[in-house]
Amino acid sequence: MYSITLKNIKGIREMVFPFPEKKGVYVLTGANGCGKTSLLVALCRLGDKLAFTHYRVNTNALAGLKIDAYQNATITYSHDMESVTYSRKGIRWVPNPRTKSNFIGTFPFVNTLFVSTTGMRFFAQDILYARRPTMTPVSANIITPMNQILGTDKFNDLKYITVKGKKGRQRQLHRNNKLYVIKDAAGNFYSELNFSLGERLLLNTLDLLENISPRTLLLIDEVELALHPVAQIRFYDYLKKQASSKNLAVVISTHSSSLIKHADTRIYLEKDSYGKVSILTDCFPAYILRTVASDEDRRPDFIFFVEDIMAQRYLNAFIRKFLADVKRLIDYKVICVGGYEQVVTLVQSFPALNYEKSKVQAFLDKDVEDLHNQWEIKGTGRTDKENKMLKLFQDNKDNVSYLSITPELGIWEWIEQHPDILKVHIDQQHGVQGFDVVNVVSETTTAEQPNKGGNLRIWAKGCFKNFKERIHQANPLILEEDVVGDMISCYVDNHYNLDRLKKIFFPLFNR
Repeated sequence: MYSITLKNIKGIREMVFPFPEKKGVYVLTGANGCGKTSLLVALCRLGDKLAFTHYRVNTNALAGLKIDAYQNATITYSHDMESVTYSRKGIRWVPNPRTKSNFIGTFPFVNTLFVSTTGMRFFAQDILYARRPTMTPVSANIITPMNQILGTDKFNDLKYITVKGKKGRQRQLHRNNKLYVIKDAAGNFYSELNFSLGERLLLNTLDLLENISPRTLLLIDEVELALHPVAQIRFYDYLKKQASSKNLAVVISTHSSSLIKHADTRIYLEKDSYGKVSILTDCFPAYILRTVASDEDRRPDFIFFVEDIMAQRYLNAFIRKFLADVKRLIDYKVICVGGYEQVVTLVQSFPALNYEKSKVQAFLDKDVEDLHNQWEIKGTGRTDKENKMLKLFQDNKDNVSYLSITPELGIWEWIEQHPDILKVHIDQQHGVQGFDVVNVVSETTTAEQPNKGGNLRIWAKGCFKNFKERIHQANPLILEEDVVGDMISCYVDNHYNLDRLKKIFFPLFNR
């Protein structure tokens, strides 16, 4: 695994960041001061030897006081058992050992382009001098995304003029001396100096990206600057296409809730009171944003937090059936959060979110209940982390419940034992099939058997994936998502116990 470790950089005591080894767009987020920009600088160093100049150092001592010295700061690049560490010596950052100075060239993406919150991103070309100015059409690689991202067609006739220095002396004025101009509806031309801030920021970024090399690590700090939330989403989608077609890894830092909700891959930097930054890649937007708002901004009567989408679908199926049977009109929302630690931590945040804690409940998978029991049994043999987790659970015990199963594992193990019941259920939902569901279950079990010796939860997820693909292949009219819904609803129908559910939900609804 490739990784970058930052120590004693600004307010970061330690951060170990797993390097993104695959192409795609990674949304980097976290609270102010968690180290997003510092991390981007460390990533930028892979291809830019001057990247560390972003760590500004005050070279003028004030009464002998050292300011911004980064005396104990280190940045380590690692892969397997090899590594190189950079630390500040005088005015330079030097590698240790020096023989490993070229080690970072072994990382998957070594070309870097850093679009920071300063410099070229805010650049506007001055109109200095142009003898017989020629207006050159701008590439569609800039015009098309400008129009699509900003939801307009005003840039269809975007052109540029090549400008020169005063008195005809040529000098590099940045951005290949291009001055962008556009014609308005009245036929008048106006320059980029009169573009809106959002238009100029986007134009400069697209100009930088137009000729980006394949296998580049693209870094964009605060990608949402001056862009409307809709434009932010469109820009993200544009970057996804670029990452796929040009084989790029794109890391964008943001505080935008719109982007955090929309992103496929989120990297959340969580900093504790001691300055240690944890990297969370499996949490959902609810944990990052600490919000209970739905897409329609409704305020439900009750909020239930679960670990993942499977638990969400499983719990929703039980609650819908239960509320229909007891004829209760309750508005609720089941929200995916991430790992069990993130779920309980989010529960603990209440009532900080202006929402009564009595209206919030975590429903964790069954395997977490087993883990919790193991912590209690260990007694004095618990690790510090286990003691910390046990206290977190105890402090929130009234707001933590457990599902009767770990959904993928419990459902699939039951289906293996009762494939005939699932066959009847699928035939009822989709009509009598020309294939035998029982045989498909058996084929899936055989295909996934070699993986059963490892993590059972991962094995069960593999069985789910294998099974839904086989059913869809046998009958393309049955979508894979429908197959998962059938598996869940079949299990719920056969394990529904009204009296047991009354004991679970009535105390919650009435407290």
